[in-house]
Amino acid sequence: MRQLYFRRAHGLSASRHALTLIEMLVALAVTLIIMAAVSTMFGNVSNSIVGARASIETNQRHRAATDRLRADLAGLICMPFLWQRGDGTGGYLEILEGPGSDANPPPSSPATADIYKDFVERRLLGDVDDAIFMTVRSTGAPFVGKPDKNGVVMTSPIAEVIWYTRTLPNPAVAGQAPTVPWRNLYRRLLLVMPDADVRVVAGTNIDDFQTKYDLSARQVGSTVVLNSLSDLARRECRFQHAVSGQISGVKNWPAIKTLAELDTTKTRSDEDIILTHVLGFDLKVWDPAAPVYVTSGLALAPGDLGYPKSGTAAAYGAYVDLHYGGASYFGTQNSTSVPPPTSYPNAYPATYDTWNSVYESTTYNSVAVSTDGLDSDDPGERKSAAPFPYALRGVQIKVRTYEPDSRQVRESTTHQSFVPD
Repeated sequence: MRQLYFRRAHGLSASRHALTLIEMLVALAVTLIIMAAVSTMFGNVSNSIVGARASIETNQRHRAATDRLRADLAGLICMPFLWQRGDGTGGYLEILEGPGSDANPPPSSPATADIYKDFVERRLLGDVDDAIFMTVRSTGAPFVGKPDKNGVVMTSPIAEVIWYTRTLPNPAVAGQAPTVPWRNLYRRLLLVMPDADVRVVAGTNIDDFQTKYDLSARQVGSTVVLNSLSDLARRECRFQHAVSGQISGVKNWPAIKTLAELDTTKTRSDEDIILTHVLGFDLKVWDPAAPVYVTSGLALAPGDLGYPKSGTAAAYGAYVDLHYGGASYFGTQNSTSVPPPTSYPNAYPATYDTWNSVYESTTYNSVAVSTDGLDSDDPGERKSAAPFPYALRGVQIKVRTYEPDSRQVRESTTHQSFVPD
């Protein structure tokens, strides 16, 4: 009673107040603000996780591809010393240098002008139109290909391996130029098995054959013939090579297809992709005579942005693009025996090839050139000429990839020395 009297005496109600409408609105607003902040936080965390996962996956694919490239180079059968004997162990190494470079990337089409310009201005797009062809011996498990005619998976310790890039076609318009500046990197593996149990019938096309079988082969008339290592020492027997007539006295010169033709190759297009979103696949060779200049405290080698091309060299020796235009060993290609390098769109690449003594035979040259009775025993008596008449000491391959989700760029460099220990 005293408590009730006290409340009444002082004007206090015996019941509690309820929340007013304004208090409820304020509480609701605070709750919504907290929920929005938490939602944004979770969204940012989720995006970070997705980006980190995509970056990790890209790094793993990039590392796997470069590890595979290093293994292929380490297993090279034919060391790049010129004039391999036609009756020797066979095999080959061939490097194609397209017109593009880091300082002057391959051109784009109007469909990709804006994004292409953006990638070029930010120095993201580089030399991405090179290729390397080689014969490789596996240092571990044998190479694996598609099954033979009896369904048995074919394996071989020796393979013809080709690394090259191709542009991405516009998925919306057939035959239209790509809509992005990056490319796919391909690794084509062809087992060297001249006695493979496969079905080859007259009229078989080499492209159709190599879509069905992972075998190194060549087109001979209306049929397909499997290659041995000795066969592959001759250019006309290799993947995507063709006979293109007589050039400077060399009959039946086996030239590589132009880069545009290689880019539109139909055989096994998707199965051989080893890396996507490639912004650079740059092959360089070691040139001990390439001049290196120092400008504003920076050492600049051929191919670097701002390379002066004249003056007093501070040093000699650098990795260079084939046919970069200098007077060094690999600065200018011998154009008397091969198609000279040309520009886009139908570009002939500069070419390094291990060459072969078979090109001195009457099969390729009907006129003998001898001054001492011993045909082709010195350079002055040879009837053919390699694109670059020098042994190769080493190669450098840079692979640059782009991850669209995280917008990160990753680049790795692989070196392979050919100098005997």
